[in-house]
Amino acid sequence: MVNKTQVWREFPDRIVGFPSRNVLFGNDTHSWKYDSEWTNEVSMVLTGVAFYHKYWSYVYTTQLPGDVKAWVDANMNCEDIAMNFLVSNLTGKAPIKVTPRKKFKCGECTSGDLSANEAHMVERSQCVRHFTRVFGTMPLKTVEFRADPVLFMDNFPKKLKLYDDMGSL
Repeated sequence: MVNKTQVWREFPDRIVGFPSRNVLFGNDTHSWKYDSEWTNEVSMVLTGVAFYHKYWSYVYTTQLPGDVKAWVDANMNCEDIAMNFLVSNLTGKAPIKVTPRKKFKCGECTSGDLSANEAHMVERSQCVRHFTRVFGTMPLKTVEFRADPVLFMDNFPKKLKLYDDMGSL
């Protein structure tokens, strides 16, 4: 969490966090599709475990197109996609994925992820297509960038540091 906070402080106009998602344009269907595969490409960060400036909550409440709000309310879904559309549309920038320091594995947990449910994926794709129509464009930017906490706050041996007078990362 500390690393994610520091990344967000460097980029306060972005949504920073994890997990990430992507949108793909299907040349065969000529439409946008929501994608949750683990790839290097990122165009959204889900807001459940993300940092974003409180200003974006204000803008979401006061300036998000009414058709998008109505869709979110009617479907009780896709508010995170709507937030990503809003922020990317106004900034022209992609979110930043910050990977967790250690991947959490729960041996007792069942594999009931929503992202594994085909109906959920179809509904999320419908959200992406509807929001694209309302915004009049696809504002989400796809990037191959993430901020990994490699050696973040580790006690790295001084003799291995290239610049030993810089202190601990």
